[in-house]
Amino acid sequence: NVAQKLGVNISSTGNVSVSASTDIFPSATLSVNNLKMMQYDQPSFKATHTQPIKAQPFPFLPPIRDNSYLPAKWYKRL
Repeated sequence: NVAQKLGVNISSTGNVSVSASTDIFPSATLSVNNLKMMQYDQPSFKATHTQPIKAQPFPFLPPIRDNSYLPAKWYKRL
């Protein structure tokens, strides 16, 4: 899942604030005007991107995996 979300808020006094969120995926970097605001290095692709096993009908065949759609889960990074 490569979901990314950027929140930008401009207050009535003109102050700008940003927040960045991602789902768990390989890595993400947020830059504004070539200034790195956020860097997230995903810790383990295999651990977070392996589909769960639904069934293992025969030991000599690959397992049946659950590949149903999952909506993004937002994790604040900034």
